[in-house]
Amino acid sequence: MVGINYQLRSTVVVIMVKLLLLLLQGWSCEACLDEDRVALLQLKDSFYAPYGGLGGEGMLSWRKEVDCCEWAGVGCDTTTGRVNELMLDLFRYGDPVDNWYFNASMFLPFQELRWLSLQDNNIVCCVENEGFEELQKLSKLEYLELGGNDLNISILPLLRGLQSLKILKIDNTQQNGSINMEDLVALSNLEELDISKNNFDKFVVSKDNEGLSNISALYIGGLESKFQLQSLRAFPNLNFLYLVANNFTLRELLSQDIEGLSNISVLGIGSFESNFQLQSLRAFPNLKSLHLYGTFMWREQFSQGLSNFKNLKELFLEANINSFLEFIANMTSLETLSLDSCQLTGNINSFLESIANMTSLETLSLDSCQLTGNIRDTGGLCELKNLRILHLYNNNLSGAIPHCLVNLTLLQELDLSYNHFSGNVFQSPLIGLTSITSLSLSYNRFKFPSSLSPFLNHSKLKIFEGDENEIYAETRMVNRSLTPKFQLERLSLHSTSRGGSFPEFLYHQHNLQYLDISGITMIGLGFPSWLLENNTKLESLYLSNCSLSGSMVLPTSTPNATLRVLDISTNQLHGSIPIEIGTNFPRLSWLILSKNRFTGSIPNSLSNCSFLEELIMGDNQLFGKVPRWIGIKDSLLALDLAKNKFSGNLSAILGAPRLQLIQLSENRFEGPFPHSISNLHHLRVLDLSHNYLTGMIPKWVGKLFELEILLLNYNNFIGKIPINLWMINNSINFVDLSHNKLSSFSTNYSYIYKKDKKDSYGLSFEEKEVFKFVIKGNIFESKVDYIWSTGFIGLDFSCNNLNGPIPFEFGNIQNIKLLNLSRNNLTGSIPLSFSNMTEIETLDLSFNNLNGPIPSLLPELNFLEVFNVSYNNLSGETPTRVAQFATFDETSYLGNPFLCGLPLPKSCRNEETTTPSSMTKESLDDDDVDDGAIDMEVFYISFFVTFVIILASIAGVLCINPYWRKAWFYFIEMVI
Repeated sequence: MVGINYQLRSTVVVIMVKLLLLLLQGWSCEACLDEDRVALLQLKDSFYAPYGGLGGEGMLSWRKEVDCCEWAGVGCDTTTGRVNELMLDLFRYGDPVDNWYFNASMFLPFQELRWLSLQDNNIVCCVENEGFEELQKLSKLEYLELGGNDLNISILPLLRGLQSLKILKIDNTQQNGSINMEDLVALSNLEELDISKNNFDKFVVSKDNEGLSNISALYIGGLESKFQLQSLRAFPNLNFLYLVANNFTLRELLSQDIEGLSNISVLGIGSFESNFQLQSLRAFPNLKSLHLYGTFMWREQFSQGLSNFKNLKELFLEANINSFLEFIANMTSLETLSLDSCQLTGNINSFLESIANMTSLETLSLDSCQLTGNIRDTGGLCELKNLRILHLYNNNLSGAIPHCLVNLTLLQELDLSYNHFSGNVFQSPLIGLTSITSLSLSYNRFKFPSSLSPFLNHSKLKIFEGDENEIYAETRMVNRSLTPKFQLERLSLHSTSRGGSFPEFLYHQHNLQYLDISGITMIGLGFPSWLLENNTKLESLYLSNCSLSGSMVLPTSTPNATLRVLDISTNQLHGSIPIEIGTNFPRLSWLILSKNRFTGSIPNSLSNCSFLEELIMGDNQLFGKVPRWIGIKDSLLALDLAKNKFSGNLSAILGAPRLQLIQLSENRFEGPFPHSISNLHHLRVLDLSHNYLTGMIPKWVGKLFELEILLLNYNNFIGKIPINLWMINNSINFVDLSHNKLSSFSTNYSYIYKKDKKDSYGLSFEEKEVFKFVIKGNIFESKVDYIWSTGFIGLDFSCNNLNGPIPFEFGNIQNIKLLNLSRNNLTGSIPLSFSNMTEIETLDLSFNNLNGPIPSLLPELNFLEVFNVSYNNLSGETPTRVAQFATFDETSYLGNPFLCGLPLPKSCRNEETTTPSSMTKESLDDDDVDDGAIDMEVFYISFFVTFVIILASIAGVLCINPYWRKAWFYFIEMVI
């Protein structure tokens, strides 16, 4: 008995010791090792591009004060804490310096590295003796991605020593010639190879191909037409073959002897010539999954080909197959059918009836197929009772959801978004689909309460999207204490029309990662700090336009390290922005507080947010000086502080090198145009309007080649307009310099800068910023994304002191739609080149000193909607009243006494053009004289009479008053 007890105690002790070791092991690996941190920082110094592209912002998180296992692109082993993943894709993409030379020694300190991806980083070559062959020293490396780099060297021979490698991707790396199988044999553990988008022609088979037996997946898309497919016999266990986007004729390719590829079960093909015949794929009798993209096939080819694939489980098509549906319907063994973007163009019921016998289907995706009609409540869809995934996104479907949908008891994922479905959810079959995990109803005409009471029993529901439907506040009696059975991870209910009421079920949610209830009325509620306390995994929180009021009180719990997006714009929050906001949310990327009533200053704690990309605080009551840390915040992409009361000089706060949008309008900034902007090479929108800036606009503004919108109106700038701001160089879309004190147009052609032909990349922030411009005294607003998407080009130089003639080069600006030169001192005639502005919509030259006739070809401007040349000295006949010019009334021509013809009341006599030099009093009928005309004869007579009177008055005073006479003669004597 004692022995048994001793043995039992010993066993318990051993188990406890093992558990303790496991726990200690788990606790000891939360942070990366110091040696890895040092090596990563050295890699950053070599790899980081200050003006890099899409992925470059990731390295901004590589800071000493942050655990390096949390740095962007870095992964660590959960047991040892050593770095084992480096995902550095696109980190140098878009860098103006471009080329980078690979240095393997920077990666050798990471001996536990298993995953290395360097896709699209402008790698062109290697440092001498530190090339890719040195990577063989990483004995545990299993994944290597080098795609998208212009290596121009044969890469495979250099990687032969990487015997642990399982996945190799060298797509689009300028490789050419043949692939020597011996290079691949050396990679004895290789399972997946991507050589697509290169210029290989074949595999040169070696004597011993046993080392290739592990390769099961091969991507060879984009190869040359002479590629020999039979060389793929060297891969006896090939299971996945990708042939999409090739440059050869598939019919010829598949006519080769390829019997050795019978094991392939997954095949992707597409973008081939029209003579492709599907029956050629008989060489792949064991296909289970077939992907056909962008392929054109005749009906006969399609039918003959599909007859060979009765055991196919997955079919993915992206082609015009409207007449082939009957053949697809015979494939009763299909479990997955994806026809996204196939342009089925017809009533959905016809299609659903044709596949009603495909009862094995588990996934049906018909996204963007141009389907129409109401789904019938019988047959068709209702027969597919094994469906687990149903996608009908972005069609023209309407009506109610068919009630038979309730029979699809296995349905887990349903996407009906972007259609015209309607009806009250309470009366729909959705209530009975309790197996649903993901439900997308956005952008339809459904009616459902913001409480989501119809879904309280859906215990498996994780994702609910119901944006832009009729969301209402529930008035019927509902047990408010009823706890929902679901725990959502994503909830999106935003509504631009405002509606509903606060969803009280949110009090019971603890797993939310994404929440958007913008537009849901929450009157009487303040900032919901409890949401952040209850949902510690929350990453994005959108509460815009929710009628939130009161002050912003943050959670008192520990800092939230997951929140990246916080949008509480367009509410009624007031008071100061909490000073601890940056400490509580250290990983904030977007902070949007605009259109509230916040006062005070910008909290300095935000300087600790290493990932901060958007700082949007416009339209509040903030004041004081902008903190200087904003000027060195190298993660910042968008800065909007417009419509506040900030003051001071701008130079110190506009130095963040990655800034793409700056909106500081309607503040109290002063001083010269900030020189620090000259270093913002990615700047696309600059709005400094409605401030007190002075001095000249510098010429180097034309070097900001990414700049597309420039607003400097309502300041006190003087001098010349730089030539690149009025002689558009295909970069700037809109320039507004109105309401300044500018004097002329620069014509120094040596300052015309040519834009580099570089790949541009999109903004990462939401392009919702709005700017204003004036047409004929009316204020118009336009969104930034509209300007970019339409290519709108406009110039507003009105209300300045511009003098001299209008440069004829204005007429050569392609695609210009708005030109406003009104209220200046411009002289000369209207350039004839203006008739070349074929897309112009607004042309305003009013309130200047222009003369001469209006160019006769202007009526050919068919898109002109606003035309104003009033209050000048133009002469001659008004343009022919045809096309758009037939719509302009006399207000477009007022204040030009020498103009005649319709729509003016003054007619042109004898069909001759009347000029100021030919105008005499006798040639004008009293009825035709404009009230604003100057009678030159009367003017000369009145001037002479006035001069005589003044001269006689002076002589009379000198004769009468001896003192003034003496002073006058003394003055004359001193002057002489």
